[in-house]
Amino acid sequence: MNRLRVVLVHGAGRGAWCWQRLTPLLDAAGVEWEAPTLTGLADRAHLLGPEVGLQTHVDDVRAVLARQAPAAVCLVGHSYGAVVVAGVVGAKAGHVARVVLLDGPVVEDGESGADVHPKGDALRARARRHGDTDIIPIAGGPDDRLSPADNAWIAGSVTPQPLRCVTDPVRLPGGWPLDLPKDYVLCGRPGESSDRPYLSRVRSGEGWSTHVVDSPHDVMIARPDWLAELLVRLSANPIDDSRRSCP
Repeated sequence: MNRLRVVLVHGAGRGAWCWQRLTPLLDAAGVEWEAPTLTGLADRAHLLGPEVGLQTHVDDVRAVLARQAPAAVCLVGHSYGAVVVAGVVGAKAGHVARVVLLDGPVVEDGESGADVHPKGDALRARARRHGDTDIIPIAGGPDDRLSPADNAWIAGSVTPQPLRCVTDPVRLPGGWPLDLPKDYVLCGRPGESSDRPYLSRVRSGEGWSTHVVDSPHDVMIARPDWLAELLVRLSANPIDDSRRSCP
C-alpha cells in the first residue's frame, strides 16, 4: 500500500523528544516519518536567539519537505506547530497532500498564533512591553491527567522560545486550499466546552474533518496508540475529506 510520509511538527517549547512514544507505533505499521526539532528548541537550544521567529520554523519544515521530495506527505502540527504548518502550506512547499492539526490554533493569512489564542491579549501586551525579541518561558504542566512521571518529563524537557514565534503573522495567501484534506484533533474531557474561537472555522470550513479525543493537550504522550491509529489511517487515505468524529 502506498502511504503518505508523515512529518511531525512539535509545539512550543518541545522538540522531537515529544513524539518518542508515537514513532515506534508508526514504524510497526510501516509508516515512514520524520520529526524535526525546530531551531532554538530542545537539542537545538544552542541556536536560540531573538532572530528566531515563525518564519525560521517554517523554513525548518520546508527543508524537511525538500528532502522528502517528490514524495507526498501528511504534515502534522501539534499546538504552536499548527501555525508553522499553516505557514508551510502558504509557502506551497513540497507536496503536502494532507494536514493534521493537533489541538492547535487555526490561523488565516495575516494572523498570528496570539491573534486566535485565548491568552492572546496577554501575549501581545508582553510584546508591547518587552519587544517581539523577548524570550519567553514555556510551561511544562502539570496536567492532572498525566502521571507524575510524565509531568516531570515534560517539565524537565521544555525549553524557552522567542515571543515573536507566536506574534509573527502567518503567510497563507488565499487561505487554506479547499481541495487539501485537513484534519483537526480536538483534545479535552468528554462534554467539555472550549473557548477557542477558531474552532468555528473547522466546523464550518470546507475540507475539514474533526476528531475528538479524551486526552490532555499532549496527545502524543498521553494517547500515542490512539494517535498512531489515526495517522496510520489518514496516511493511507489521503483523498478522504469526509467529516468524522473519533471518540
